[in-house]
Amino acid sequence: MIDDIATYSNNAIEEVALQIFNVIRLAFLKSRFGLGTYLSTRIRHGVFEGELRSDLERLNLILSQSGQQYMPSDYWRVEYSLDSEMRKNLYNAQAKFSDNIDTLISSFKDSVIQIRVDEYDEKKGEFDYTIDTKELCDRLMEIESKTHDRESFCKGVIAYLWEITEARLEITRARISKELKPGIFNHLQTLEQCFDSLSGHDTLSADLKTAINNARAALTNKLTKVENWFYRQETKFEEFDIESHIRMTMEQAARYYQDIPVRMDMNTVSLPTQIRSEYSSSMFDLFFYIFLTNMLRYSKNTNPRIFQISSQMMDEDIIKKYR
Repeated sequence: MIDDIATYSNNAIEEVALQIFNVIRLAFLKSRFGLGTYLSTRIRHGVFEGELRSDLERLNLILSQSGQQYMPSDYWRVEYSLDSEMRKNLYNAQAKFSDNIDTLISSFKDSVIQIRVDEYDEKKGEFDYTIDTKELCDRLMEIESKTHDRESFCKGVIAYLWEITEARLEITRARISKELKPGIFNHLQTLEQCFDSLSGHDTLSADLKTAINNARAALTNKLTKVENWFYRQETKFEEFDIESHIRMTMEQAARYYQDIPVRMDMNTVSLPTQIRSEYSSSMFDLFFYIFLTNMLRYSKNTNPRIFQISSQMMDEDIIKKYR
């Protein structure tokens, strides 16, 4: 097939091979169901950060940002009636820890979980699909020699792309295990040492140590979960129901407006069936970009802002109401 097409110049085979490969690679990486879509649902809108930060937030160890500044946590101050000096020392320790964790996660996203398709691409992610021209031409000619039509040739190229992807997934899992995980636990240990230096409040010290230990256990499970994202899977998304999707996107949207206190009250009718998985990404964008972020940005300034979402079944149609 390549020999039949490549008859116009001395470099025709190379030119055609690159054109064919680029078209198939673009579909493999950037189509609606491509690898890029899968990766973006794991790192877009704070999902990656949310997965790793959530337990630290639940345990009141990490702080939220407002603008460029980390905001003090009220939990320890109120729960233990801390004096101003103790509050200052505790805040400094938590702010430094929060910055270290956020920097580590951001750096990992930028240096690892990015797709790179040519040598001039500024992105330096581990999902690198830049291939030496001679190596690529040799491989495509090999694939062409073993196939009998265009469809089987395209499948052969996709299998080649999966070989590359499997290798990149393995590297990514290794970097989670050998870089991200130790980095998080090292920062957690540093925070524990800072807590140990706080004196004069035995109950606080004991409870802080308990929170640190609980965080280690929770993060061990979360990092295993994140590592499992980077295995090849036959199905990229699970089927979902609309109520769960609204809750998930609202939680992610709220992370971008952490200075806005939010309460969401849902009283909805369950759908008789689930929504097909391929619509997950589009639904996420719909709720996140168009709807929920506008609710947060432009709603009446109350404390907290209360959003009521209800639904009812009318003639087998579900009608949703938002207030």
